[in-house]
Amino acid sequence: MSSFFDRNNIKNILLNFLGIGLKVLRPLYLIVFARVLGIELYGIYVLIYVISEIFSKLTTLGMGGGLMHLLEDLQVEYQQYKPMLIYFIACFSFCWSVLLCVLVYFCLNQFGDVLGINADLQKYIIYYLPVTPFFSVDILFLNSLRNTMKIKYEVFNSSLVIPGIVFILGYILSKYFGLIGIIYAHLVSYIVSCLLYMYFIHISYGPLKVQINILQEIDWKKFRSNSLYFMGIRSLNLLKHHLDTLVIGYYLSFREIALYSVVIEISTVIRKVRMGLEPMLMPYIKKVGYHTKRYGDEVRSLLYFMSMCSLILVLGLCFYADFWFQLFGSSFKADSWVLIFLALSQYMFAVFGVLEIALYMYGESRAAFEQNVLMLVLNLVFTLLLIHPYGIYGAAFSTLLATIITSMVTLKRHHTVTQIHVFDLTFFGHVLLAIGAIGFYKTMHISSNKGIISHTYAIFFIGLFVYGFYKRVMLQRKA
Repeated sequence: MSSFFDRNNIKNILLNFLGIGLKVLRPLYLIVFARVLGIELYGIYVLIYVISEIFSKLTTLGMGGGLMHLLEDLQVEYQQYKPMLIYFIACFSFCWSVLLCVLVYFCLNQFGDVLGINADLQKYIIYYLPVTPFFSVDILFLNSLRNTMKIKYEVFNSSLVIPGIVFILGYILSKYFGLIGIIYAHLVSYIVSCLLYMYFIHISYGPLKVQINILQEIDWKKFRSNSLYFMGIRSLNLLKHHLDTLVIGYYLSFREIALYSVVIEISTVIRKVRMGLEPMLMPYIKKVGYHTKRYGDEVRSLLYFMSMCSLILVLGLCFYADFWFQLFGSSFKADSWVLIFLALSQYMFAVFGVLEIALYMYGESRAAFEQNVLMLVLNLVFTLLLIHPYGIYGAAFSTLLATIITSMVTLKRHHTVTQIHVFDLTFFGHVLLAIGAIGFYKTMHISSNKGIISHTYAIFFIGLFVYGFYKRVMLQRKA
């Protein structure tokens, strides 16, 4: 059996990373918007975006997931009516979204001040409300095409069209209308995306054919059940990622929201390592089989591979933290400890994600759900305890602490299922070396020296890990 690091797998991994690389437009327009809006308005923009993403789970009700199952289970004689079913559910989703937006509009006008919502935030939320129905339909159309396995349509719209329009049109309109102009750009992007998806649906499923009686043959109870399950899983995952931002938004200022969101955006580069490898990891782990002798060696190699990739990025982000902050503008100055905490949290997510994937592939499908719940609860408790005395430092450390505990639970669960110890002294050695290098860099104030000492130190350790990673991959390919 070939290694995970054989030539074919490496080629597929590189292609997948290329697809992820196409999503570079979003961080680019965030950098531009941060510079155009300034730190306070950028904080409002980030908070509105987070709130709208969470609100969209109510407006869509998980119908995208329900629609995927509905189209998959549709009887052969009804296949020609797929476009009709998609548009019927899309119309319902649009109307439901409009109804909820109207309700939010009146609630904000009547109770916004009572709820303690900042007046500026209320104003911009109201401006963003018209975007929500089109965003909801866009999500539904996206899911309706996933059964066709034609990912190119999703990549084209989600990675190029939407961020491209937001970037270009948002930059132009922001010069005249500020944040409102950027909101208009979001509206236009989702309208264009919906129209393109309608064309893709026509290509994939054929012309629209209407037969109202078909609606009576659909198992709407099953559709509702699948939709609500999908809504629950996605909502939980979304809350897990945005909880700290919401708590900061409630207790701290827009300035601190902006700083924290910038640190999150920088640190999520590390997350891309897991995302790039995940499509390859799932089938490969399943093929190996945890009951085989080979499984332990393969998982250790995968963990080392994931760890080295992630640590190279962690070192690059932490050693040059000031540079990454300055990309967003001179006002965005945060202590690099916030970035260190969140970068290490993302490292844990990437590495222990291998074990999470393994558990899922071997029948422990509840593991990810239970760990998400645990992560959400722990992060909420720790953030509420630490945010008042320590601000965004407390929020970042809370995320790291919750991630460490959740990762240890994953490790224990994996050992219970497989009876295999996946970590050895070699693994802990390179992790401790990286953490020690970062700690020494900070505590000895090397980071404050912008001259040759600082750069030499950073380049030495980053180069050391790159070389170690290269040697390990070459050894695995020869094995």
